[in-house]
Amino acid sequence: MKRMNKGGQEGPVGMSFGTIFAIILIIFILIVAIYVITKFLGVKSCTEFGLFKDDLQKAVDRAWNTGGLEGHSEPVNYTLPSQKITKICFVDVNYAGSGDANYKEFRKIFGSEKKRNVFFLPLSEACEDFKGIEIRHLNIAKILSGSTKGYQCLEVTKGKFNAIVKINLGDNLVTIIQT
Repeated sequence: MKRMNKGGQEGPVGMSFGTIFAIILIIFILIVAIYVITKFLGVKSCTEFGLFKDDLQKAVDRAWNTGGLEGHSEPVNYTLPSQKITKICFVDVNYAGSGDANYKEFRKIFGSEKKRNVFFLPLSEACEDFKGIEIRHLNIAKILSGSTKGYQCLEVTKGKFNAIVKINLGDNLVTIIQT
């Protein structure tokens, strides 16, 4: 039963409840829309990390498939999905030393998992599934030559990664060097 005032019109309580309900409903719809858009952007970023991994693996495979019989050198240029990534690091998962803070953070996240030999710095900027990735056929010992940290990093400038993927005559594994 509706309340009517003396003039036979509906009172302000009925109107304000409907208005408040509509406002709450609009706010709820906006929150859900923002959440969905944010999730889609996150999926896009993860997809781009996955594409980077696949492209780098293909470049390494092309070099490795020569078998070191003729040597191979290929410049690679990639754009990473996060402008905040500053380094791509190649890690020796069998490193016996204690390493620095970055190495310890890598080990904390991945433990004794032996497959992941590449990670991104800062770790917090990489997609959750791609903080550490495996790139097969890499000569990690040669890439890390001279490093005392258990990993060696190559610079990423403004989201751009430029390097040379190469295998020398007689080698059986591939190296990646900064250009």
